[in-house]
Amino acid sequence: MDLIPRKTIESTWIEVEQKSYDELLALKESFVEDQPQVNIFLLKFTDHISQEAIDLTFHYSIIIWEIFKKSSTKSVPEISSEVLYSCIEDREKWLDKIDNFNYQKIDQLISNNDSIHQANILSYALEVILEEGEDNLDFNNEDQSYLFWLLLIIIDAFDKVIS
Repeated sequence: MDLIPRKTIESTWIEVEQKSYDELLALKESFVEDQPQVNIFLLKFTDHISQEAIDLTFHYSIIIWEIFKKSSTKSVPEISSEVLYSCIEDREKWLDKIDNFNYQKIDQLISNNDSIHQANILSYALEVILEEGEDNLDFNNEDQSYLFWLLLIIIDAFDKVIS
């Protein structure tokens, strides 16, 4: 899939953030129905982080799904567990490079890395994660790092099934 423009990412993110509680609930139900393996993946991999981080992980994953739905000329297929685990394996080497990273370094790594096919989404998500960390003292650096990692996997998986 082509690189999704930042303008599309920003407008979709804002559009989802402005939805009412009932609209968000309906969107979440649709996400769980359309992407059950992503939901299972998130449930499995968020059992050790704060409730705040869990909520943000699901919320941001739904926004990312919406971004891909709006940006694709075809429907977004269901992501299988095989695709998710393949994305994890593909990222192990990359993640080793950023062990003990600081956020300035990660932003440079995102923008200068051909293996990140949707760098605009990841970069925007990083900005949102950092803002959330500044605004919410319960959302610590460990949660931020883990949320970033999970979103990287989700972005890779959506990109992979659409490409």
